[in-house]
Amino acid sequence: MAPQVVLQHSCSLALVVEVEVVGFPWKPLSVVIPSPLSNRHSTMFEAKMQLALLRDDHRLFQEVVADYPVLFDGMLADDSCCTNETYRDLWHCQAGLGGLVQIAEMAWQQGVDLYSHR
Repeated sequence: MAPQVVLQHSCSLALVVEVEVVGFPWKPLSVVIPSPLSNRHSTMFEAKMQLALLRDDHRLFQEVVADYPVLFDGMLADDSCCTNETYRDLWHCQAGLGGLVQIAEMAWQQGVDLYSHR
């Protein structure tokens, strides 16, 4: 039987890649690769914040607040302050920044200042 390579990944702040070679006796290799964050990440975290407020879930709210600096900094492509989506098109850039602003505004309404990050 010829070896096969199976790639799996998760959708989180870091891309987790599991490489499994089928047909050989060694264990699968798991590697964590930092991924550039995009508009879908800010949209997912915006939904998490909305869900936290709707359900009055303090743990989830604190999780989003704690991850906000990582999300914000991860969306910047380089020192030029352009987002990773700027090089794609401005619509995706707007969606990513919109999610960040919505998260910061919802936190502000709860008495937490995320606007002062950076």
